[in-house]
Amino acid sequence: MANYFFEIKHWGVAKRPVSTRRRAEADKATGSGPVTGGSAPEARFALAKARRAHSPPARNHKNTMYSIYVIKSINYQNRYVGSTDNVEKRLEEHNSGKCRYTKGRSPWVLIYKEDFNSRSEAMKREKFLKSGQGRKLLDEKLKDIEEIKNKN
Repeated sequence: MANYFFEIKHWGVAKRPVSTRRRAEADKATGSGPVTGGSAPEARFALAKARRAHSPPARNHKNTMYSIYVIKSINYQNRYVGSTDNVEKRLEEHNSGKCRYTKGRSPWVLIYKEDFNSRSEAMKREKFLKSGQGRKLLDEKLKDIEEIKNKN
């Protein structure tokens, strides 16, 4: 048994402990193992296949809308810009203290949101809004929104 682990570690596969079930599946798939022998590359690929079989399914990113959001602390008047695929859930996380920056400044309210088709577009926009020019633009937009609210 010890030689089997050494062989897999030698090929750089066992970066985390391998469960007995996954090891057995890898042995079964290749016919290798501590008793039957077998090559290290076969064991490596079989072990990777066994790990993939038990990993969570990939998310379908084609139908997901991503958003950038701006939230404001009621007590401290700070703003926070972020991006997510579920703004309501993210706002709840900010208010419950799960986020390091916003933890001590709650409660937070959503003051601005933009939607995007891809995560990369949302992240680019978030990065821009955190820059100097982006903060100025955001100040102007929020000022316009506030004026519209005051007129009504």
